[in-house]
Amino acid sequence: GDGVAETQEAIQSGFGVRFALYGHDMHGLAIGPDGRIYWSIGDRGYHLETADGRILADPRSGAVFRCERDGSNLEVFATGLRNPQEIAFNDVGDLFTGDNTSDAGDRARIVFVAEAGETGWTMDYQSLDGDNLRGPWEQERIWEVVTDENASFRPDWTLPPIAHVGAGPSGFAHYPGLGLPEEYADHFFMCDFTGSRPNSKVWTFRPVPDGAGYRLENPRIFAKGMLNTDVAFDWNGRMLVSEWGGGWSATKQGALHAISHPRGMADPRITEARNIAIEGFANRGMFDLAELLGSDDQRIRQSAQQELAERRAVAAFEDVARYERRTLPRLHAIWGLGQVARIEAARNRKIGSAMRPLVALLRDPDPEVRAQAAKTLGDPAYAPAKDALVEALVDPASRVRYHAAMSLGAIGDREVAPYLIAMLAENDDRDRWLRHAGVVALARLEARAAVEELIASPAPSLRRAAVLVMRRWADPNLERLLFDDEPTIRTEAARAIHDLPVAEAMPALASLAAAYADAEGTTDQTGIEVLREIRRCDSSPDGKDLATLADFERAADSVDRLPVFEGIDDGGANYLTRLESRIRIPETGEYRFAITSDDSSILRIAADGDPTSLEEIARVDGWTGPNAWLQKAGQQSGPIHLEAGQIVLVEARHAQGGGGNHVAVGWTRPDGSFEGPIGGVVSDLPASETPLLRRVVDANLRLGGADRLEALAGIAANHRLPSVVRREAMVALETFDDPGPRDRVLGWWRPVEDAPRPLSTLRPTYGRFLPMLAEDDRPEIRAAARSLAGRVGVALDPNALYETVLNADESSADRIACLRQFARSGDDRVEGAITVALGSDDPGLRAEARVQLLQLDADAGLESLLEASRTGTVLERQRAITGLSRIDDERATTRIRSLAIETLAEDGLVSPVAVEVREAAMASEDPESMMMARDWDARADERIEPWSIAIEGGDPVAGAFIARYHAGASCLRCHVIDGRGGEAGPSLDGLALRSDRASILQSIIDPQAVLVEGYGTASAMPNMRPVLSPREIRDLVAYLSTLDTPATAKGH
Repeated sequence: GDGVAETQEAIQSGFGVRFALYGHDMHGLAIGPDGRIYWSIGDRGYHLETADGRILADPRSGAVFRCERDGSNLEVFATGLRNPQEIAFNDVGDLFTGDNTSDAGDRARIVFVAEAGETGWTMDYQSLDGDNLRGPWEQERIWEVVTDENASFRPDWTLPPIAHVGAGPSGFAHYPGLGLPEEYADHFFMCDFTGSRPNSKVWTFRPVPDGAGYRLENPRIFAKGMLNTDVAFDWNGRMLVSEWGGGWSATKQGALHAISHPRGMADPRITEARNIAIEGFANRGMFDLAELLGSDDQRIRQSAQQELAERRAVAAFEDVARYERRTLPRLHAIWGLGQVARIEAARNRKIGSAMRPLVALLRDPDPEVRAQAAKTLGDPAYAPAKDALVEALVDPASRVRYHAAMSLGAIGDREVAPYLIAMLAENDDRDRWLRHAGVVALARLEARAAVEELIASPAPSLRRAAVLVMRRWADPNLERLLFDDEPTIRTEAARAIHDLPVAEAMPALASLAAAYADAEGTTDQTGIEVLREIRRCDSSPDGKDLATLADFERAADSVDRLPVFEGIDDGGANYLTRLESRIRIPETGEYRFAITSDDSSILRIAADGDPTSLEEIARVDGWTGPNAWLQKAGQQSGPIHLEAGQIVLVEARHAQGGGGNHVAVGWTRPDGSFEGPIGGVVSDLPASETPLLRRVVDANLRLGGADRLEALAGIAANHRLPSVVRREAMVALETFDDPGPRDRVLGWWRPVEDAPRPLSTLRPTYGRFLPMLAEDDRPEIRAAARSLAGRVGVALDPNALYETVLNADESSADRIACLRQFARSGDDRVEGAITVALGSDDPGLRAEARVQLLQLDADAGLESLLEASRTGTVLERQRAITGLSRIDDERATTRIRSLAIETLAEDGLVSPVAVEVREAAMASEDPESMMMARDWDARADERIEPWSIAIEGGDPVAGAFIARYHAGASCLRCHVIDGRGGEAGPSLDGLALRSDRASILQSIIDPQAVLVEGYGTASAMPNMRPVLSPREIRDLVAYLSTLDTPATAKGH
């Protein structure tokens, strides 16, 4: 009676089995419409051994669980979540949550949590970066709502979110029905915690049924100005909002706010509901409790239902379910009958009296009554309802069909499989939620013979269903669908085989490499000539409105003509590109254009060839990876009908600031083939097969053997494949003799059994293909092949290597890779090649030449390094200092000591090589140098002044990688860069216009020193000193100092 428990008992352990991000733990309890307890956990995962001997395990994902109120019958309700802080049910008993972002530019999600649903997140994605940023979560757009653009390559085994709202979902509550105006009926309220008080807010929205699933109606801000973490409703008609003390760190401060609405607070029903709650339900009569099933407060309805269920009040429930006119009390009566049935079943008693009324309700005129009756009949697996539920599979209402299918799966009679298949056939993939129900039901039935027959079905929707069912079984027969005519079905089968994994089918997956190893390409490229104009800028150009940017009106600094619609300039940062071509259309039909770039770009066409008619059809806001044609919304145009022989003017405009620099235009032709860039090699490979190819590459890497090494080479050499796939194949070739322990697609810990592999047995195979790859037309393939040849001891053509080193028109990367390889060849011209490289205009090549000279002539190499450490460019001085730190010679030691005294002392010089000096001094055996480095570290832990070593000399390309991908720094969690990121802190776009390098450095290592107006009285940003090394901080400063383009508006 005092509200304090006399005893406590732990009924289950095994939650949170791995380390994860802070706060990804067990979260809010909720009572479901069925009377069970539901709760969630973040992606720390679980490994549960239940009281009845079952093992429930997933160490990678967040999940929702449920159990009876006494802790029995624990089960996983749904999985694949990241960090669902709280969960809540709407008025018709469906479960929802807000799930958080991965801090990589993805958006927070509102999730309809369906039973047996998987939403696709695993914790291992968090640390994947580069070309595979966040793995399938980002690369296959798992986090996105379904659109026409992403539907063809988004995984079908995952259920999508229904909307993107907010940036940091936290507290989540359903409005019980009293205290606010009627317009908030059946609404949810969600705290959006961003780490910044001004940008945190409370959202409200209402999920609206859409087929068997939901869409979101009118999401809007309800309250703001609080660092809100949780939301709930009291019995006085008020909303209660808790406020965290500050930022991302605990401050031992906080507040509780009460929000009321004057119109709602005047409602006399609030007092009535409060009094009912105070009086309780145990002493109320049956009639009174049955009346309360129609209360306007969800909490009262639920409590009355619970009390009646505990009394096994079948008659009272049946009367309300059959004769009440209003829908909500009827639903509570239906759920109450389900509770009674489970209570009786647990005591080995008959459940017919509670279930029979529900069978009759399957013919009720109210579709929601029919749906909930169908749902509840499956809860205790009431077998006599089978025939009626089969009839419900053709109900006009999708929600009824959904719940009928789920319940038939729970009942478990395999004879119903043909009816489930007929439902799936009629749905024809239109409703993903209805497909989910059919798939779950067939999987639970273990209807293997029926599902195996679907593999040969002429209907793609049924073959897709077969893949999804067999995935739940980890069935080796999945390999048969690797050869399906429909690309998305092949890809779905590959996902299942590789990701689960299904070991028996992995060789079949690897064998697909042969189908993608044709390096000849096709001969039907579009013949075009592209005009390329480059305009240099004093600072990063504005990518906000490229169509009207005045800088495009001035004369170009350089003009050339290209045979493909692709412009890559090795000239560095701060320029504008304009590409233009008049293209003769090869065949009549529908074309879809696409653009990819780094940084922003727009694509315009004039179908009549008139420049005054140019219209924007696609764009990139921010950046994409090279040849990443599907990375962002808006990159692709809609279908454009063009006639054979028609001359179309196509123009791309591109703004380059810092970091990567590329722009390309491609198109999908009427026959479905893709040409990217236009004028390049035409491929009939749909973009949806890139996920398949990643897995084919990884399967070959994992299985090993000379034949699979050769298969990977075929993929790397195939010009028809996307660049990202070819680069991934090159990485597999580079690591084939000793694969890393992490799966390269998923990031999971999956050590290869036979690693490391004897290089001596693989060298002959390397020797057959590396010379060819070393002459590839893609610079990154060439450079990687030449470097790999040197490591594995495969000799390349010395004449070609020598000529590349001497040719100033070759790229820096090619000349450096060839110099390394040539220096190992023993050719008589090695010394001459090094001499030429030392005299070149390329600092990187000169630095590499000194490394090779050191191998050829130690004394001459040392002298060259000493000289470079004094007089070279910044890059050469940095490389020389690093080189000197590896030489055991008094002259090198003395030079390092001298530099340490100059740059690391308390009054040392600000120098762009100081970071290298510190690293060299730390690695030195010279006591004086080591002491200088340790003294610097001690001062740097407490003061900002020593960090002047990070102001100059950084690498902006490396800094861009840190800003976008570094899991510890997580810049995109709180800041927008190139239009992507969080809102807790100010946008970093245009940062260099308002801050110098010293200020940027201060913000990184002492974020509380200067606060930006509008972002609160304390910074939410953590100090980066413990997170990043001095070198990384210097690179980050270098990159951020290039961001001199103001923030662009999102969308277009």
